[in-house]
Amino acid sequence: MARTSSNLASMAVGAALVAAAVSGCDKGGPTSAVSMVTYEVAAQGEGKARVSYLKKVPPQNASASAASASDYVAVEVVSLPWKKQVALDGGSDNAFLTAAFDPSSIEIGADGVKLPGLGSVQYECTITALGKQVDHKAGTGTLTCQGPEAKNRVQDLH
Repeated sequence: MARTSSNLASMAVGAALVAAAVSGCDKGGPTSAVSMVTYEVAAQGEGKARVSYLKKVPPQNASASAASASDYVAVEVVSLPWKKQVALDGGSDNAFLTAAFDPSSIEIGADGVKLPGLGSVQYECTITALGKQVDHKAGTGTLTCQGPEAKNRVQDLH
């Protein structure tokens, strides 16, 4: 049950960010410069996290839907530390990355239930492009790193 609701929440975040990217797509798209963007998530020690990141900027005329969100947003459970490079139209302006505790990390055994990392592990997310840090966050819980255009578009949704 927690896994399903977590997947739905990740897809909802992805669909909202795709909708935001489509609604304000004055940068990005096929005619903009392409840059290699590096996403990174780290934590104290080892563990897993659920990450969502922009893997492709939607074209200007794309319609936003939950079904099409997976074309543009990747949602993965990854072992930490994690690093991924993607080529994005518009460079790092449209980049975003979220990282959160992954419920599949819950261990159930003879000693009871263990929740490694839940609310206690310090996570870090970073986006870099062209050798420069675009955004960096550190903390517990869900973290979001974003390029400047992604920040503006998400704020426009409110």
